[in-house]
Amino acid sequence: MERLVYEECDSTCKSTREFYPRAWPCATLFMKRCAPRLSPLATRNGWPFIESIDLYAAKSGEELVKKQSFVFEDRGGDLVTLRPELTPSLARMIAAKQGELNFPLRWWSFGPFWRYEQPQKGRAREFFQWNVDMLVSIHPKRMPN
Repeated sequence: MERLVYEECDSTCKSTREFYPRAWPCATLFMKRCAPRLSPLATRNGWPFIESIDLYAAKSGEELVKKQSFVFEDRGGDLVTLRPELTPSLARMIAAKQGELNFPLRWWSFGPFWRYEQPQKGRAREFFQWNVDMLVSIHPKRMPN
């Protein structure tokens, strides 16, 4: 059986990270320690890593879309972006199922995001973010007793 050898190289995209097998336990420490404590308070959910650029153009503004997002054309000709923030995706998901959801909602997630910004100390183009969202309904019939 051939042994896998991991060697560092300079071929990664600017301001992104690689997690070699030895480093991966440190990278996942947050999930190991925080997820069990948060789970009784909120429900974990997931979001797509790519979204239509139109969603972000409508909800986040021109600067995010034109200057800070990784935007590309998919094979079908649609413009999509690597998720630069969560709020538009969250709003889209809530709107799609608003008649089926029981409010208040307590959702959390943890994952990668991407911003095409000038790399700086402590700020990378690829970053991990912990999101905790609580949403309530202002519709009187949907309010909890």
